[in-house]
Amino acid sequence: MARKQDPNDVLAEFTKALDRSLAVWQSATSQVATADLRKQLSVDALQRLAIALEEFRSDWHFAAINRDSSKLRDTVETSVREIVRRNGRYGAASEYVQVTMGHLKVADLRQLLVGRHGIDPPLPVSVTLLTHPASRN
Repeated sequence: MARKQDPNDVLAEFTKALDRSLAVWQSATSQVATADLRKQLSVDALQRLAIALEEFRSDWHFAAINRDSSKLRDTVETSVREIVRRNGRYGAASEYVQVTMGHLKVADLRQLLVGRHGIDPPLPVSVTLLTHPASRN
């Protein structure tokens, strides 16, 4: 069975990072005499927290998709169907699009969602055009 990342673990790490950051900020500001320097320490701390929040959001989404990629698969399939439907040459072919995905490793998922191309080996994602019932005759 493939090892999957737990979004709750990502949240726990983020919470620990926030606690550490708050402790450092409290310690630093308590040792500074001037209001201007305390203000600058607060601004710096806030910037670090904003970056930590962005990292958390990204890591949490990756973990959630890594845990259960069915929603991502459905979204990709819907997008492909819409592209096929909009291109009038294919008629009703959009009804016969099926997307299959193997388990997405976190590294593969990052490449897929960040939009890097030329992945080697290819991601375990395939798009299949199913046979139209009328073409079976």
